[in-house]
Amino acid sequence: METFTVGIVGLGLVGGSLGLDLALWGKKRCIIGYDRVKDVALQAREKGAIEVVAESVEEVAECADLLFIATPVREIPRVFFAARPFLRKGVRVLDTGSSKEWVFREIRPEGLDVEYVGFHPMGGSREGGIDRARPGLFRGMPVLVIPGRIREETRVLLQELGEVIGGRVFF
Repeated sequence: METFTVGIVGLGLVGGSLGLDLALWGKKRCIIGYDRVKDVALQAREKGAIEVVAESVEEVAECADLLFIATPVREIPRVFFAARPFLRKGVRVLDTGSSKEWVFREIRPEGLDVEYVGFHPMGGSREGGIDRARPGLFRGMPVLVIPGRIREETRVLLQELGEVIGGRVFF
């Protein structure tokens, strides 16, 4: 069985809730996370959303087989381009942002050497933050997947991830 080191950049409501759900995933080897506010990352580790606190985006990128960018939408391209030189071949990058057109225009996933996918679980709250992160936040919610280039095995993995977080995946 293939296992994954999961990286999460952005450990607020969405990133923290993803980590809490993925902590129970049988294919998870380890979850490493980074947040620009160190206390947020430490709190995410205390809650069990991540196991390892990274010191930088680059450190997460070096370790991850599956990288979630769970930052505010306007930060997604900056985070991706900081991570990109450190990503290994075969890494899948998923952004959780609600807006895709601008992000895809900035990143241009069709020309990348990694698989880049918009993975937007449509759950949350008006108020964010790691203190509001909880397992099951996305249960029963749609998960919109907007693929750039996507292989069949990635499609299967995304469907499985949707099930792990309790969402319904729509391609």
